[in-house]
Amino acid sequence: VANQAIATIMSIIQCQNWSNKKSGWQQENLKMFQSLVLCLCSTKTSNRQPLLAFQEFLLYGDVSYHFLSMLARVVGKAIKESKASPLFVDNIIACLESFDMPDEAKFTAAGKFLPAAETAEGEPVNLEYNKLRNHFGNVWISILKAKFNLEQYKRTLILLNEKVIPLLPKPLLLTDYL
Repeated sequence: VANQAIATIMSIIQCQNWSNKKSGWQQENLKMFQSLVLCLCSTKTSNRQPLLAFQEFLLYGDVSYHFLSMLARVVGKAIKESKASPLFVDNIIACLESFDMPDEAKFTAAGKFLPAAETAEGEPVNLEYNKLRNHFGNVWISILKAKFNLEQYKRTLILLNEKVIPLLPKPLLLTDYL
């Protein structure tokens, strides 16, 4: 059911954009997408299965950009307010496991889920790869401040070595964790 719910929400976002005859991510789209991200970061239920369904949408550059942007805010706020339960941390690690950070060429060439917004000159608005990298780094730096159980710690160490350290803008920030 959760897999179908994710597909339905993403279809609604797409249809809402078409019906408004606007391009790019509008405020309504972002609100609905934020609700989806918050559900994936739940403190009450494990969301590994729904993440598998959501993973297909992470292939779109704009979806991955907004996903990491919102994830960075959610994780930062939860850690700051000490609301990071073990289940929340597990869901965030699962999100990070399912996300493959693209290199700049792949990100630029990736398809868009919603048509790109245009500038006043009619040029498409491009999402900045450096901001994507910063969001990626912020999620990791924030989640590493949470309390981990042994299994989460092991999963995190593997991810750090394989996916994170080569991509972080400031990898030296990880020295306290390691």
